[in-house]
Amino acid sequence: MKTNSEGTIDIIGAKRKKFLRIGIILFALVISYALNNYSAHFNSITQDVISNHFSFRSADSNIVLITIDKNDYSELGGYPLSREYYAHLIDKLTALNVKAIGIEIFLSDFDSSRTAADSELIEAIKKSKNTVLASIVIEDQYGYNSLQLPSVKQKENSILTGHVNYLERNGIFVPMNVVRGGLVEVPFAVRLMGRSINENLIKINFHSKWKEYKKYSFVEFLSKSNGDGSDLIGLKNKYIIIGVIDSTKSKPVNRPQGIIPGLGLQAQFLENVINNSYINYNLTFNVTFAMIALLLLVVFVPIKIRFHLILIFYFLFYVIVSIAIYNLFFIEMNHFILLIAIGLMGVLEIYFTLNHSRHFLSEEPSRNL
Repeated sequence: MKTNSEGTIDIIGAKRKKFLRIGIILFALVISYALNNYSAHFNSITQDVISNHFSFRSADSNIVLITIDKNDYSELGGYPLSREYYAHLIDKLTALNVKAIGIEIFLSDFDSSRTAADSELIEAIKKSKNTVLASIVIEDQYGYNSLQLPSVKQKENSILTGHVNYLERNGIFVPMNVVRGGLVEVPFAVRLMGRSINENLIKINFHSKWKEYKKYSFVEFLSKSNGDGSDLIGLKNKYIIIGVIDSTKSKPVNRPQGIIPGLGLQAQFLENVINNSYINYNLTFNVTFAMIALLLLVVFVPIKIRFHLILIFYFLFYVIVSIAIYNLFFIEMNHFILLIAIGLMGVLEIYFTLNHSRHFLSEEPSRNL
């Protein structure tokens, strides 16, 4: 027959434990909703850790970058570069039968003193048939946004352009269509790829590292192309993006792998478009809901294993699933809800264990009487 002493060993009954665990899950849901901005920031940081340390993808070898830094400016006559250099570069790349050429630099009217070679640049672009120039959306002094097209586009409307704008919202998002004055402008990388994506916003997946991309400096490329060109034969059917990496001339971007130039962002986005590897953020809710449902199932269904061991197994399962769905399906999870629930349940289990031990020890003297 069970004594009162034995009955008090587990001072909190099984039903009460179950309700407390369920309460923790509900609390995690409520706190995530109440602290939406904080939870979104926490999720972004957690996902950055996963993409930076547990991404199993390397940079796409079909993307090659031609970079411009202060040394290139110094050797080629200063900033901005003459349009003749871009025209010459496009001609060389066209002769190499590259798949597409993107100039990520905005060619504005600001450098009007150097635009005498515009006609030469236009001819090179028309001859290549696969060159895309950058356009930008800027905000004027009255708070209105306007789409700014490169000066050569204004002289030759057939030239292809794509915008290089993005939004920073706990991640980098690129608007798919920018509509201004009846003109619909798609992103630079999407235009370069020559395809359409049925999304309003694309979240860039930074699964590759900047240092992994094949790069040539502008001067280095011109030097090689003016030689026998044997080193450049491998550029056939590659996507080439030309851009500035000098931080004084181009806005840097802070990403998981560190500070990267805007050229790196466009390269990563192009890779996302080529491989359909951009973040499927619309599925975040579905996956998180499934993980919460599994946690509730673990709480409700009696299993003949100590709950703290089950909780450890569940945490390991959560880590494996988070890494797997990111690498295989490019899906992120609401880590805030799950980690809050797991963490508080862990604290609760420690409390249960200590409470159990304290009451067990307090009854030892009575057992020895």
